[in-house]
Amino acid sequence: MTLFRVEGQVELSQQGAVLRLIPQGARPPQQPGADVPLNPQAPTTRPTMANILQQAQDGVIVIHGTRLPLTRGRYHRLLNNVARAEGLPSGITGSWSDAAHLRMVRILGEPMRESRRKPMLAIEDENTADQEDIPPLAIQNIVQNNPEENEAPEGTEVPAPAISDMVENNAEDTGVPPQDSSSSSSSSSESESTPPLPTYQQVLQWESDWADTYNTAVWLGEAAGENPKRRKLAHQLLVRIVQYKAKWVKVLPHPDISTNDSGDRVTISDFLAGVCRPLDCKAVKSASVIMDSHVGIVECGSANTLGKLVAEGKLAELPPPIRFSDMPPATSKVDIIIENTGDGCMNVLKILYLEKTVPSKAAMSFCSGTPLVPVFRNGPHAVKKALQQPDSVHVNNLVPRERRLSEGIKFINLHAPECDARNEQTFWILTHIRPESGSPIAGWPEVKVRGMAQNKSRGVSGAQSMTEFPLNTYNLNEDLVKHILPLLYPLLLTTAVVIAGSPGVGKTPTVIAMAMAIGRFHIDRLGLQGVLPGWRRAKSLDNFRQRAPQIQEAIFLDDPSKRKVDVADLKAFVTVDEDGTVEGRYCDARLLRNQMRAYASNDTGEDPKDTKPGDTTLSTDSFMKLVHPLFGDAHLKDKFAVLKRSTVLVFTESALYLRFPSENPDFIIHRIVKNNLHKDLLEEECKPIYNMYKSGVLVYAPEYQAQVDKEQEMIKASVETMSSFSSRDAYVSHCNTQVQTWLRPTRQLPASPEDASDEDPNAQRASMGLPPVFPAIGNGPRPNRLGTFIYPSPAKRMCINVAADAGMTADEESPLYQWIAMGKGIINNIVPKKGKLRSVQKRPAAKKSTTWKDVKYVREKCTVGPRGQRKDQIKWKRTLHQLLRASDEEIINILIADKFIPKWEGMTCPTCSKGTLSKLQLDPRGCLKHRCSHRNCHVWMNPHHLHPLFTEGQGPQAQSLQMQAAHILLKLHRVPQSKIHLLLDINHKAIEDMEKKICKLRQEYVEKKEKEIVLGDGKCWKDIEADEAAFDRRDISQDVEFKHLIKSKDCVMMWEQWAGIIQRGRPETLILRKLQPKITVKRAPGPGAIRKIEWKALGSELLQDRKVILHTDSAKSYKLKLPRVLHDKVVHCKKRVKVNGKWQWQRPHYVRIVTHKLPGTKGKTLKVKSGTQVIDRCWRFLKERVLVNQHTKAGSAFLRAKLRSAQYEYWNRNADLWVEVLEKVLRGDPEAGKDVAVS
Repeated sequence: MTLFRVEGQVELSQQGAVLRLIPQGARPPQQPGADVPLNPQAPTTRPTMANILQQAQDGVIVIHGTRLPLTRGRYHRLLNNVARAEGLPSGITGSWSDAAHLRMVRILGEPMRESRRKPMLAIEDENTADQEDIPPLAIQNIVQNNPEENEAPEGTEVPAPAISDMVENNAEDTGVPPQDSSSSSSSSSESESTPPLPTYQQVLQWESDWADTYNTAVWLGEAAGENPKRRKLAHQLLVRIVQYKAKWVKVLPHPDISTNDSGDRVTISDFLAGVCRPLDCKAVKSASVIMDSHVGIVECGSANTLGKLVAEGKLAELPPPIRFSDMPPATSKVDIIIENTGDGCMNVLKILYLEKTVPSKAAMSFCSGTPLVPVFRNGPHAVKKALQQPDSVHVNNLVPRERRLSEGIKFINLHAPECDARNEQTFWILTHIRPESGSPIAGWPEVKVRGMAQNKSRGVSGAQSMTEFPLNTYNLNEDLVKHILPLLYPLLLTTAVVIAGSPGVGKTPTVIAMAMAIGRFHIDRLGLQGVLPGWRRAKSLDNFRQRAPQIQEAIFLDDPSKRKVDVADLKAFVTVDEDGTVEGRYCDARLLRNQMRAYASNDTGEDPKDTKPGDTTLSTDSFMKLVHPLFGDAHLKDKFAVLKRSTVLVFTESALYLRFPSENPDFIIHRIVKNNLHKDLLEEECKPIYNMYKSGVLVYAPEYQAQVDKEQEMIKASVETMSSFSSRDAYVSHCNTQVQTWLRPTRQLPASPEDASDEDPNAQRASMGLPPVFPAIGNGPRPNRLGTFIYPSPAKRMCINVAADAGMTADEESPLYQWIAMGKGIINNIVPKKGKLRSVQKRPAAKKSTTWKDVKYVREKCTVGPRGQRKDQIKWKRTLHQLLRASDEEIINILIADKFIPKWEGMTCPTCSKGTLSKLQLDPRGCLKHRCSHRNCHVWMNPHHLHPLFTEGQGPQAQSLQMQAAHILLKLHRVPQSKIHLLLDINHKAIEDMEKKICKLRQEYVEKKEKEIVLGDGKCWKDIEADEAAFDRRDISQDVEFKHLIKSKDCVMMWEQWAGIIQRGRPETLILRKLQPKITVKRAPGPGAIRKIEWKALGSELLQDRKVILHTDSAKSYKLKLPRVLHDKVVHCKKRVKVNGKWQWQRPHYVRIVTHKLPGTKGKTLKVKSGTQVIDRCWRFLKERVLVNQHTKAGSAFLRAKLRSAQYEYWNRNADLWVEVLEKVLRGDPEAGKDVAVS
């Protein structure tokens, strides 16, 4: 038990005495009625533990000994408990008050309650019943010295433990007994090596674990009282704690991140605000260095413990507040920075270094706090390096930067050694990068130059890129240039060329000249800079894998080995209109689309023997035998697949065979023997230049550049000609015609000098003894007939024959006589009008009475006549052509004008609800979008954002606004889905999805507006028609969701039946209600008429007291009596009745005139036509638009949606669905249904 000195006072009164005791040194509390505040030193904010201990040291407050040592955990729990008791917010950001401060001071002065749980001891306490004052201990203290030293002198007071012992330097210990002389030397030497104990302020700067341990040791020393041995042990424990802390924990000074002119320290918060930015997936695509910050969190461990866990890689053992959400890869590195704020909180910054760059979403998954990334800026080092210049400035420094780079790279490509086996490449680099070397790469970094030299060394292997060739197109054979190459050049952009045949013809230089021509065309077409046309030539496909393909560099596979070229690789090689790959040794060789590809070989068969000297074509069988060695044992379909993708030229001893691209087996093969083109492809004038090129001397002819310009003009004209054709097959057919016209010109004999130019050619042929030439069938003049030939009667034939024998007179030669002779009758000039003649000839079965004509079926005036609207006489606001031809900006303006989409400009951003959307502007992808103005948002938003019909997306299936608007227009015109797919090339899933969206929107609109429809006005009598119809039936014997409806095993058929009510002349008043018919047997023809209980509910709700005349069929349910409702019925089926004792069939009455006596009047009557013609046509209208399939069947929600959509179309069947009501459906316009109410 620990004793304290106390002081107090006694107040005497009539009721008794009041004793007030307070610890010695503490200030007595103020009286409640005093003028001074309750506690002048009570802070307005939550006091720190350092302030409380300092006040305890100064004697302002008293801390009971049982509450020592006062650790941070105990202190924070005490603060939170006091705050909750006073009704104040708890936690780090909690508030404070005077009452809370007084309560905390009172609690600190009270002894701590003992734990109710009895501690379990390893050895039971000794049972000493005779010693009442001494507590029984499990192990008794062993006192070898004088026992009187352990006892306080009789009559003296035991001093209370002082707080100063915890906070002052414990240099001397008065409780330790004096040592004898023998041990003085050892104790003095020990004191020299013993470190001084820290002060209380120094302990507060320690980590929480070490500070709590040290305070516990101090409390043990205080609890020892005047026992010297215990105080000595406590002192030794304090020394050991200080020694081990100095040994294990190295307190690093706070890092000073500052410039030369600033010595202020930077906190973690300032560091994050200055050099970091949030990790936003929209702004930062990927990251390799990630910072996970935790600012102002509750202290969850010491810096030593957390740093040790991070250093040992035990990231999973970090406390939950700072633990990674997902463990980073094992190859990553983690640093941690901990800043202890001293108020029970800490700031933690974890820095994650990843081996490879990862996407932003993956990087954010690692962070449990706020993810950030560093902002890299050019620092002073970059500025100094940019301003650094050598002492002697070379002349090349005055050259523009791009030109210097280009000259340096060209210098490396030309002069850098390709091999570094004897360090010749290294010597060359070190020699030429010196600033005084004067080379184009003087002063360049060694690393950059070495990388460029190594790139050159890598490109040496495989097929080299050649860019210099002295020949061009006009150095080739004149017939080839004039008649074949203009047709062939456009095809080389999408097909390959295969040249096979005899050696020595000039195949290789011809292919190279063509490759250079196509390369120049690509450079001019694409506007490429810094590149030259060229070709790469090799005998194996594997040699093309070392370099990336370039569109201006042709791929020339020259004389390859057949066993090394597979037919699959050959097909991929000749497929020029696609990017592809061919098999290589270690990796595939990549091929570029539209890059010219040529294949040359000497493998051909024997010269065809079935040809004649004058033939200009070759049969397919002979051609396939001729190219059989080229393909080997490949399948016939593979051969034609190659022929489909390439133009083939085969040279033999007798002719040149040309076949344009086609997969047709019967395709024409041209046989060319003109001017011995098959023997030599080069002009004689260019052969010396070509021979010099092969000898290593490059010489260009003086007219080389002019010929190149002429060559490019020819290629451009040929490509333009090809683009005028609808397809490549049409252009190939044109090429075949042109070649055959060249090979087989039209021969015309010159006219004789004495012959007239207009003389009949058949007369000339007759004079020469030749038969006449007749025009082709169908090309001659058509005979002039006066009409359809009618075979004359025998009398007329006899009359005509007699007249013919007797000779024709002048009258007989008149046109009228000839008209009669052809069997035509004499036309009377007096003919009655068509209408009168038709009225005379028409014989109706029955005539309509005057009463029938006077009584109209629809008594109200309608905006549209009874014949309806003719679709060929109306126009909608938008057409398909207008929507598809509109630009991106125009289609947005059209949709905004038609109120399909809102105008987002100037509206609040729906993403952040803070910024304002800008005008339409191009985003980084080139699309027109709105952008948020808020600095933390800046989102790009489409004009059709959050639209119920238009979709947003990316990829091949994404559709533009033009296509989506055209899709909606076609759906409004009821174009079938299959036709929409063929017209717009839209995936059928997207078409079905659009139909579902439209049906759902219309369903919501109709179900809402249908409640506002009113039938009749209660003033004058209106005609109302009612009927029911079934749309589908369904066997529910196997459906689990409808099992509860089955009452009998035979009754398993469920029907989709609806009731309809409409006012004549007002289609917008159609009301549909779903009925619940009984489950019938399978063979039932229908669900039956509407039940009386269902009709009673409908009639009472919609017709009662509305002054209407109800027209229905003969169903008994409609006979229900309703106030102010007159009922008419018609018979829709024939009925067997008994008349005069005989059974007769009575015909049905679809429409008839009925006279009604109006109730509440004096004999007034009203004649109307009873019938259900309007509602019957309505059912036909709905059923045409509700197509029942596997998705829309009885009981399905989609069938109800389709039916509501059809009801919406019926309401607006005479309106422009694009403008009038659809925009009201999209906007949910409350005014859209006001005009539906009937008055």
